[in-house]
Amino acid sequence: MARSAKEDLFHSFRFHATAVRAGSTGSDPLIPTNATFAEAGFSAITTPEYSLEAVEYREGNSVFTQKYPGLPTTADLTFSRGVVLGDTGFYNWLIETAASGNEYRATVTIHQFHRAGLPSWTSPADILTKVKDSASRTPRRQYVVENAFPIRVKPAGDLDASTADVSIAEADVAYEWFTMTDVEQ
Repeated sequence: MARSAKEDLFHSFRFHATAVRAGSTGSDPLIPTNATFAEAGFSAITTPEYSLEAVEYREGNSVFTQKYPGLPTTADLTFSRGVVLGDTGFYNWLIETAASGNEYRATVTIHQFHRAGLPSWTSPADILTKVKDSASRTPRRQYVVENAFPIRVKPAGDLDASTADVSIAEADVAYEWFTMTDVEQ
């Protein structure tokens, strides 16, 4: 009996991220209301995470401590990608955050795509066509990170003439909370 596509594991190599200005009033002519101002494909993105600190409590007549959940915290996200000439949206976002009093927080959405439902391929040309078509498909899972702002941007990798590695840019983003949504198709 065939296994349901809903039971297939998610692959971690098909994803995309966008940032939309949170609470934009549209007063900035360069960035209209709710405009996507930082968007890029990335080679690696850490996923959002919550953690709770265990708080210990002990009453005077108790031998052992009791543990209770403490305050939730979130871990910062790291975005990594190869350096290109034309796209500096995340770098500009950091500069704007540091230098201006304008609204700098954004909603960052990480789209994760799933391979379920992709047809079988017969030729290399067919593979390229199907991959391009599948890139515009609806994501199966979305991580929506709220009130995010950049805390570190490395606009290019370290310069080293003895290596042929691709230069990798990085951006660290802090946020307040996130939601994870599975999208049915």
